[in-house]
Amino acid sequence: MQQAIQIAKADHKQKIWLGVWEHNEPAKGFYAKWGFEQFSAHDFVMGDDRQTDLLMIKSLTQD
Repeated sequence: MQQAIQIAKADHKQKIWLGVWEHNEPAKGFYAKWGFEQFSAHDFVMGDDRQTDLLMIKSLTQD
């Protein structure tokens, strides 16, 4: 994660965002520890099952 953030900053990006499955609690906690916050959600279909990804964002201008 640190390398991804460093690359984004070196490319002068102001924000970085990602999607995480709504039931993946360990991943959600990991991203929250890195300063990501949920800003939206996105439904998708996997086979016959509708799933939801949470969209999380981190500002790179506050670090």
